[in-house]
Amino acid sequence: MITDKGISTLGTVGVTSKALGGGILPLPEKALSESMEKGGKKMIDLYGNEPCPYGESLAATGEAMNQLGDMRTSMEDNVTQNFLCPLEDVQNKDLKQVAHLRRKVAGHKLDYDCKKRHGTQGEELVDAERKFGESYQAAQMSMNNVLQNDAEYIMQVAALSSSLSDYHTGCVTVLEDLVKQLKVKKDAADARNRYDFKPRTLFQMTGTAPTNLNRQLQLDSNPNNTKSRSGSKSGTPSGSPWGSPASTPSHAGTPAPPSRPPSRPPSRVSSPV
Repeated sequence: MITDKGISTLGTVGVTSKALGGGILPLPEKALSESMEKGGKKMIDLYGNEPCPYGESLAATGEAMNQLGDMRTSMEDNVTQNFLCPLEDVQNKDLKQVAHLRRKVAGHKLDYDCKKRHGTQGEELVDAERKFGESYQAAQMSMNNVLQNDAEYIMQVAALSSSLSDYHTGCVTVLEDLVKQLKVKKDAADARNRYDFKPRTLFQMTGTAPTNLNRQLQLDSNPNNTKSRSGSKSGTPSGSPWGSPASTPSHAGTPAPPSRPPSRPPSRVSSPV
């Protein structure tokens, strides 16, 4: 199974990511586009002047995948700018300040309760109570400010939804056009003329006649896998090269095949003394 890590090793099939230290962020659409376009162009070149519907289909699909990769990159940039960055700012600033003020409230409350429990009187108790009240009020104001910005947060979520909607709408448009093109290519492939394919023989490939032991091989171009006309019409089994009882008489002028070696060694008979 191809993973993002494996795709990243295929070359420059992604976009530069700052989060990865300037590395390449893998995009499966780009990797698939590059492979399909390269394979489709090679098939078209091999066919030459003849039409190649399958190669053209691969090239068209690769181009569509490239468009999907571009739209995905644009969608991710919009989501990062309009949703992730503002959300990160809220987390690193507003929520961080709220957490800090809440910790101050807890500390001042602990100090105030301690002094009050031990019966501390005078300015020290008043100062602890004042700090506790001020920190408690500041924490409430900070949390209220965060909650009052709900319209801004909703706008960020709306930006996320809008980016996703535009991305998927664009994908549907590109894929619908691709399906129409592939249907045309498929109809063209069905309508093109077919030719009878005849495989080449060993003699045509090597230029040398086969050996005697390979006489039984089908040496003529016969795509229907029918029996050769030059073969024997009788149902006698073919000759065995080891001269077994099933062998047929050899033709005149053909050297007899070597005799088959014994299947087991002869039993040893002790000679009389």
